Amino acid sequence: MSTTSPRLSVSLAGLIAVLATAAAAAAQPGPGPRPGPPPRHGWELAAGVNGGEINCDSQDDLCDGVTEAGGLYLAATYMFSPRLGVTAETWPMVHSEDLYSFTHVVSTIGVTWRPVPVLAVRGGLGSAYARLQADVVGLDRRTENAPAVLLGAAL
Repeated sequence: MSTTSPRLSVSLAGLIAVLATAAAAAAQPGPGPRPGPPPRHGWELAAGVNGGEINCDSQDDLCDGVTEAGGLYLAATYMFSPRLGVTAETWPMVHSEDLYSFTHVVSTIGVTWRPVPVLAVRGGLGSAYARLQADVVGLDRRTENAPAVLLGAAL
C-alpha cells in the first residue's frame, strides 16, 4: 500500500512543470534594447505665448513703473548634424492701455547645441528695440537698436 495520495503527486508534478517552464523561459534571449530617437537633422520650428512685465518710465507719466505684458516667441533652427545647428529667434512683448501701447522686441541669430538628444542649449546675438505709441497725442517713438543676447535651454 502506498502512502502518497494521488492529489499530492498531481500537485507536485504541476509544480515541477511550472518551475521547468519558468527556467526555460528565463534562458531565452529577450528583445534587444529599444532604439533611441532618430538623429535630428533639418528644420525645427518653435512658437510660444508668454506673459511677463515691461518696466517703463516716461516724462509725461504715460507709463511709469511695471506693466504687465503679453508676447510671442518664434524660432527657426536648422540642424546641420544631430548636435549642432543655427537658430533665428524673435521675442516681441506688448503692453496696451487706452492711451498708449508699449512694445519691446528682441531678435537674435545664434547656435543650438544638443549635448544629448532631448536637450537643446542655445545662445544668440542680435538687437533689441522699444516703441511707444500714444494715438491720443500723436506720439510714435522708437528707440535705436541696442545689442541683445538671448540664452536658453529646452527639453
